[in-house]
Amino acid sequence: MGAIAVAFPALVIAAHHVSTSPKDRVIALALGVAGLACASASASRRSTLAVAIGAPSLLLATALAAAGGGALAAALGIECLVSELVVGAVVVAATWFAIRGGTTVLGARAAAAGAASGALAGAAALQLTCPAHDALGHLLAFHVVGVALAAGVAAVCARQPAARDDPGGTPRRQKMHARSGG
Repeated sequence: MGAIAVAFPALVIAAHHVSTSPKDRVIALALGVAGLACASASASRRSTLAVAIGAPSLLLATALAAAGGGALAAALGIECLVSELVVGAVVVAATWFAIRGGTTVLGARAAAAGAASGALAGAAALQLTCPAHDALGHLLAFHVVGVALAAGVAAVCARQPAARDDPGGTPRRQKMHARSGG
């Protein structure tokens, strides 16, 4: 959750444009709180899948309710997509860093939930900083897809086993197989 608390203001401070609209601030606050709640819920193994699916769904519902017409703004959209992916990656990396010395492994569902919650916090910041935040096509193509993509990429990456377990290069499975006598 600390990574989200740092990433949100960092994106807003670094922005060239920050909305002063009360509506945008309320939506950003709600999305930011939802991102923190998702991060907190993702600590439970039972909630991780719900968070990974719920975060993009929440943003989709918000986009459909609050946005209107407007241009897709593809060049700007790439920037929005990258922002969400980066915040999602920072949250997953912070989680991994926090647990790397212990016995807990960051599973695919937990990584997806962490990335989704981080990307949702990124979307909250974009509600204030993206000049096209009220264009439905832009929100769907870049903001909603960004949260879903962050969750998907994190899940796929977390499923990839470590290729090497030690500097000598013996794969972990071979070591385990050798120990069991098989």
